[in-house]
Amino acid sequence: MAQRQLSVLYVGNLGSDRSAAFELYLKECFGTVQVADIDDLGALEYADADVLVVDGEPILYVDGMPQVQRVPEGLTVDTFPRPTVLIGGIGGAVSDAIGLKFGWHEGCVSLDHRAIFDEGTAHPVFAGPFEVPPIESTSIPSPDNFAHYAKVKNVPATVSTVDIALAQGNEEELQVEMKRASAVGDRAATLAAMQSLPTPGLVSTSAGFLDSPDCERICGGINMKAHDYVAIGRQGRFLQWGFHADPSDMTPLGRALFANVVAYIATFAGAPVEALRVAQSRDALAVSLSFADSGSEERISQLFGGTAPAGIGVTSDEALSWLVEHRPYVRHVGSGPAAHWQVDDDAMALGPAIDSVTLLDGCLEQVEQGFDADRSRRLWKRYTHRPLDDVATERAWLEANRGDMFFSDCAGYRWIVRSDLPSLRPTDVQLTGNDQVRATLNAHRDATVVRAWVKVHIIPGHYVYAPGAADGVPVAVGLPDGSPFTLLDVVFPPSEDGHLSGYQFLELTLEGAGDVLTVLLAVQSCDEQSCQPPTTLTLHCPVTHED
Repeated sequence: MAQRQLSVLYVGNLGSDRSAAFELYLKECFGTVQVADIDDLGALEYADADVLVVDGEPILYVDGMPQVQRVPEGLTVDTFPRPTVLIGGIGGAVSDAIGLKFGWHEGCVSLDHRAIFDEGTAHPVFAGPFEVPPIESTSIPSPDNFAHYAKVKNVPATVSTVDIALAQGNEEELQVEMKRASAVGDRAATLAAMQSLPTPGLVSTSAGFLDSPDCERICGGINMKAHDYVAIGRQGRFLQWGFHADPSDMTPLGRALFANVVAYIATFAGAPVEALRVAQSRDALAVSLSFADSGSEERISQLFGGTAPAGIGVTSDEALSWLVEHRPYVRHVGSGPAAHWQVDDDAMALGPAIDSVTLLDGCLEQVEQGFDADRSRRLWKRYTHRPLDDVATERAWLEANRGDMFFSDCAGYRWIVRSDLPSLRPTDVQLTGNDQVRATLNAHRDATVVRAWVKVHIIPGHYVYAPGAADGVPVAVGLPDGSPFTLLDVVFPPSEDGHLSGYQFLELTLEGAGDVLTVLLAVQSCDEQSCQPPTTLTLHCPVTHED
């Protein structure tokens, strides 16, 4: 279909300058462009649209504090029957809601305007239909954080980058000002600098991304995790455009590529999503174990549900060596906070790896021979989701589909037949910022001031950024508009590496009248795999006092 014949439905924050910029540019490129509001997502009529573009501001500021904009509830893959482009942070929120391999739950902020251009120009989006200007790439040293993953990834010394958006002239100055203001406890200046910084985009983890044939990585982005995360990529009829800039702030290259990805995804009308992300890939376990030295035995034990497997050791090198031997039999089970890693003793006893079709052949042979048939039936059902009641029936099924099957860690450690896709759905429990960080508030009035204490619990394996941290948005405390209190001072817990984990206490000093105190706590929570967008917790408590 020629690009001028394409009909595009753009969904965003209607009435904003950003929405107007996208509408104008899309009308320059495509035949018919309609617009709708993000609040109506899921209740729209898509019949006249060839491509849906989902956009919006992922972070809003309420009472001066960052808050994640939520997408409507009840979204599923089937909500989006048309090819869909998911832009930046709002696109990540949609991905999380419907269980795609993109999204915040398995991603991190894309820090600036540059793409990591390590796949060359062979991909169709560089060939048209809109002319791509000559590409001038710049080789830069890999950011320091990329080296943190060197134990499990081949980290390049340099990465080739191209500008997708225009560089903001004062971005570095704002970063320095935010760090300075945070370090000295200047809350107003910290929040002002934070709010003035360009809204970050999104990259998604590479761990398990390509374990289903419906996915392709097009390019990466500068981020605080690893060099191989996905900034622009496709899964089925969905395409993630991780950069947040609107067309008025894009480079000519960025504008051409954006138009081309809209045209490109239109060619995937009817393409199914073959594997939702309902479990973590074993690649993710390797990354977690490579960071185990910081938590030693306790961290490794947490990864395996509270009991470390025999022989795994207590250092990252020991654990990674153990994983080389046991990886063929390791799987991720459970969901949400109860999810953990497990060694499949049944598969280890049989021999072949869980992702080898030889395991399935072995199950059939052992049931035929009557040798430990119960174990083989368990394994067959575990990895095919089919009962092994009749060997002849299951052998016929395997032979008919042997060339049409793939094994996916992310889809729940199972074999999937591409011509007979199962009905997949996201896990029932998804982590959100509020689930990773919990906080309580207590306050007491003495003779002169109100003293309050915020008890923060960051769940095991996660951390938030301390004041002065340069690699993320530091924790901040504020009061809502109209509060009867004035915040005089905040004492934050000390941190040697810029991260806060476990249980932490913040001590607040305030003045003012009032019997109920409301405090806003802005946090950005991360682990070694992903960083959530900044969010704000609202805490309430009565103010006690001596009678």
